[in-house]
Amino acid sequence: MRSIGVLFLVLMVIAATLGSGCIQGERGPQGPAGPAGPQGPQGPAGVCDCGDLRAGSSIEHDYDAFLVHNGSNEYKYVTAEAGDRIAGSFTSTNGDVHFWLKDPLGFHILGTDGDVTSQDFAVVAAVDGAYAMQFYNDHLWNDSLVNLDVTVYPSIQVWAD
Repeated sequence: MRSIGVLFLVLMVIAATLGSGCIQGERGPQGPAGPAGPQGPQGPAGVCDCGDLRAGSSIEHDYDAFLVHNGSNEYKYVTAEAGDRIAGSFTSTNGDVHFWLKDPLGFHILGTDGDVTSQDFAVVAAVDGAYAMQFYNDHLWNDSLVNLDVTVYPSIQVWAD
């Protein structure tokens, strides 16, 4: 009796496999998508006083072009949470600029030693808040056009059950 049950089970597996087309190598059209899963947590967001820069996505990617007038500073801001990675680059045309990155507490965490025409940068945010990118043009004769590209990558958090 037991061998009949095992034989029946084997026949059912073979029939199911043939019915699905797996042995024959056939693939039918894909069925409709299932229901959406639960919404995950919102990424870093916040209000930024940053011209054309926008905040609020789980990965914040901003591009901006702006003038730094001769003898003046220009500031751009991104919002990050502790553990997020802030990475970017800029190029300056029509004149060099000084560059500093300040944390929300006002401390300089990154900067150039003098005038530069381009710079890549990356830091890990130590505290939550708005990080200021300061550009200074010390030339007296011309404005500098700066093209800034910056991305905030949220920290990856792993929870153990």
